[in-house]
Amino acid sequence: ITDIIEKEYSSIETLEDVTDRFGLNALYINRLFKNEKGETIYEYLVKMRLNKAKELLATTQMSIAEIGYAVGYKTARYFNSVFKQKTCMTPGQYRKINKPEE
Repeated sequence: ITDIIEKEYSSIETLEDVTDRFGLNALYINRLFKNEKGETIYEYLVKMRLNKAKELLATTQMSIAEIGYAVGYKTARYFNSVFKQKTCMTPGQYRKINKPEE
């Protein structure tokens, strides 16, 4: 499951996008995943997306909206909301703090 998420984080829309490949109930697989990893599949997916977004914010000139789309968010507004909720700063603030020295 982690391999699928790490490779396809930007195109996964639902839990079933991951779990259908295993032919088992999504809730059952999610429970197993949480028991093993200590977080749900969704929480792991968000973590993967935000880690990649942080990397892109710090190393590219892509716009914040482009980064949000690149990591799998359908709207820039939702990307900003999730980013701020999880990091306590906006993507723009994160970029400013983590901009490489010129």
